Amino acid sequence: MSKLHRLLAADSGGGLVESEQHLDTAQLAAAATEHGASFGELHGPTSKAALLESLRDALNLPRYTGSNWDALEEVLAYPERQSSGPALLAWHDPERLPTEDATTFRAIVRVAAKARASSGDGPLVVVAGPLPRARRPTD
Repeated sequence: MSKLHRLLAADSGGGLVESEQHLDTAQLAAAATEHGASFGELHGPTSKAALLESLRDALNLPRYTGSNWDALEEVLAYPERQSSGPALLAWHDPERLPTEDATTFRAIVRVAAKARASSGDGPLVVVAGPLPRARRPTD
């Protein structure tokens, strides 16, 4: 949790946290509240289309957000005023998403978090878990 709090700090660059543990929604929501962050959850989307739809709902993204990776990266990296500010996303059961899509989403999160940090739009933090140790991506 200390890493999560560091990533949610106002001067943080945000980022991705991989967990081998099941995510504690109440604990994550409390951390989001403590840092004035919006909080959303992804419940094991199994396709790119399901991921994008879940993200629209979880992060209250504009309905016009496109359904391709470039559009997702843009809206996460450069949020509209009503969507700016710190954001924490709990990604439950990330292994349910096809590996290629999960890898792309992780890369987008890293790029978007860096862009938000540079622009002052508030950190973007995604906590993914549980992820079996054998399948943990390298950072």
